[in-house]
Amino acid sequence: MPTNDHLIKAVQVATRKLASSGNFDLLMKDVLAICVEAVGATGGTIYLHEPSTHRLRFQHVFPERIASLLPFRDIADDFGMSGNAFQERKTIIRSFEPKPETDWNPFEKATGVPVLSMVATPLMMEDETPIGVVQLLNKSAGSFNDTDADVLDIIAAVATMAYMNYRLTEESARASTLLGMGKVSHDIGNLAASLYATLSFSDLAMHGLQEHLKRQAQDDIVKMYIDSLEPMFGDLKSSVDRIVGYSRLISDMSAGRELRPNRRIADLRSVIESSAAT
Repeated sequence: MPTNDHLIKAVQVATRKLASSGNFDLLMKDVLAICVEAVGATGGTIYLHEPSTHRLRFQHVFPERIASLLPFRDIADDFGMSGNAFQERKTIIRSFEPKPETDWNPFEKATGVPVLSMVATPLMMEDETPIGVVQLLNKSAGSFNDTDADVLDIIAAVATMAYMNYRLTEESARASTLLGMGKVSHDIGNLAASLYATLSFSDLAMHGLQEHLKRQAQDDIVKMYIDSLEPMFGDLKSSVDRIVGYSRLISDMSAGRELRPNRRIADLRSVIESSAAT
């Protein structure tokens, strides 16, 4: 098969795999294998970017046995050739002259694999921020060329689109979960309100019973029960109030509304004691 036909075939395989549903991590592993085969590389790495730390994290390494030998699990997003490709948002190709082992970089020393040729392509769609980098090493025949770069650009764009779809699916699933939580919290709030009404009626009955018993002769045990009723009802009311508050909080979160804190001056010690008791 001519070289260009082989590369086109690789793009078609990558597109079919990434368009299918499945675990994104496994799909990215397949993409790396496709890239390695398409351009005749002997190894490679897919990095995913972590914006909060400005790091490129090793997502997959080929061959897999090399992964355990790597001296680091991530690199700065401006480090080395992969960092350059990420920052400049373009594919970079380089070739290197053979050098003695004493001059090998930390990755070469750790893996025992000298780097003679390398290509790094940002995982991105046009005019978008890259989500990572695919880096391939040591073309088996000759050096990486512009045709290799073109096919890697296409596969990278398809992989990025698959990543975006994966994230959208995740966010949609979370939104559905929050919506379900909102409905449940609404039911909990209604049940708690009903319980609170029952407690309020019971509170009236309890006070009437207390007044009646106080007018009767009573021993110490009866007095103990009477004295314990009021704080017990107070704890029940407080617990129901908290349930109602939590149901409103969950409802607001699920609906995307701003939280409505009810601030008031209080004794911090009693708040801690109440929380610990609950």
